[in-house]
Amino acid sequence: MKKIVAVLLAVLLLVGVMAVGVSAEETTTTTANTVAPQRVAVTLTASFNADGTLTVKAVDANGAPVNGYPVYLMMQGMPENGETNAEGVYKSAFDVDEGKKATFKGAEHYTSTMIYEACAEQTITRPSAATTTVAPVTTTVAEETTTTVSGDATTTATEETTTEQQAAATTGSTASTTATVKGNSTTAVEDDMIAMNALTDTALLENFGLTRQEFLSKARLLVSEADYKKLVGRTGNTPMLSVRTSVTEVTPTMVQAALSNVSEFSGYSEDQRQVFTFDLSLLMLSRAGKEVPVTALPEGIIYTVQLPIPSEMKKSSAFAITVMDGDGLMTPQKLEVKNGMFELKINSLEAYTLIGFGEEEEESAGGMSWRLIVLLIAGILLIAGAGVLLYFFVFRKPEEVKEAQTEQETAKEDSDTDIYSGRTDNTWEPEDN
Repeated sequence: MKKIVAVLLAVLLLVGVMAVGVSAEETTTTTANTVAPQRVAVTLTASFNADGTLTVKAVDANGAPVNGYPVYLMMQGMPENGETNAEGVYKSAFDVDEGKKATFKGAEHYTSTMIYEACAEQTITRPSAATTTVAPVTTTVAEETTTTVSGDATTTATEETTTEQQAAATTGSTASTTATVKGNSTTAVEDDMIAMNALTDTALLENFGLTRQEFLSKARLLVSEADYKKLVGRTGNTPMLSVRTSVTEVTPTMVQAALSNVSEFSGYSEDQRQVFTFDLSLLMLSRAGKEVPVTALPEGIIYTVQLPIPSEMKKSSAFAITVMDGDGLMTPQKLEVKNGMFELKINSLEAYTLIGFGEEEEESAGGMSWRLIVLLIAGILLIAGAGVLLYFFVFRKPEEVKEAQTEQETAKEDSDTDIYSGRTDNTWEPEDN
C-alpha cells in the first residue's frame, strides 16, 4: 500500500513540475513576443498660401513626415478636418481673410507599432499682402461713324471709343466625371429669405430633359437670415445648392413597395409612372472660386429647395417625394407643383426620389373597372324590371281578360238556367207547370 501511495505522489510531483515549467516557458514567450507600441512626438506647423488657404505639416522627432495624422482646423469660424498625406501635408479647403486668424491642432494617432502624440491647438494669423497696383487694360470697343446731313453737304466723322478694365485672374473649377453646370453664386433676399443659386451636372440635365437655362432659372435654395449666418459663419464663402445625378439605386420594386400602402396613390397606373432620384447637398464657393463640399451641416436648419419639373413629368397629374430608409423607401408624401416647379421644405440634404403619376386609372376588381361593374349591374336591374313589367302587363293580361270573360259567361249561364227543370231556354210555357 505504501508503495502505491509513493508512486502516486511521485507522479503528481512530476506532473506539477512539468506544468510549472510549461507555464514559465509560455510566460517568457509571451513577454518576448509582446512589444509595446512606441510613442512618438509630433511637431505640427502651418503656413498660409497666397489664396488664403492653410498648409499644415506633421513630422516626427526625426523630421520624417507622418502619414494619416488627424488635423482639426477652424478657418475664420468654419470648422474643417482632414488627414495628412504621405508627405505629412494637409491643405485646407477654406480660406481666411488677410489679418484674420486660424487655429489648428492634431489628434493622437495609432498604428500597429506607433502612437503619434496629439498636438496642442495653435493660432496663426494671415499676414496682409502688400498693395499691388494693377495697370488698366485699354480695349478698343468699336468705331462709331456719325453722319450729319446739312443741305447738299454731308459730313462724316469717325470716333474711336475705348474702355478701361482692371486685369482679373480667372480660376477654373476642377473637372469631374460629369461636367458641372453652374449658375452664378450671387444671393438675393425674397420675403425675409436668402435665396441661393444651384449647380448641377450634364447627366442630370439630360435625365430631366431640360436645358441649362431651364434648370438654372428655377433651381434655388432658400433659408432664413439666421440659418444663412449659421451656414456661412464668419467666412466670406458663398453657399450654393448642389443637385447632382444620384448613385443611389431605386428600383421599380422599391417604388411599388413604398406606394402599396398609400391609398392616395393606388389609383394611378404603374405603366405611366416616372421616377427620378437626385442628390441634394451644400457646397461653399470660396472667393478664389474653389468649390468645397460641406460634409457637416448645422442642425436645426429648414431648407426650402425649389427645382423645375423634369420634362417627361410635365403631363403627370400628381407628384410625390420620398427618401431612402435603410434598404427601402419611406412612404411618399404628396407634392404640390406650381408654374412648372416643385418646392421642398426639408431639414436634411440627401438623396431624394421624385415620383410623377400619369392619368388616374379606373379602380378595378378582378381586372374589371368598378364603373363598368356598376353600369353592368344597373343594366341587369333595368332589364329585369322591364321583363317583370312585360310579363304582368303584356303576357299575363290576355289570360286575365279571358278568365274574366269566362267567369262572366259562366255567371250568365247560371242565371239563365231553370233551377227546377234544368232548362236553359228563355221561353216559359204555362203548360210546363
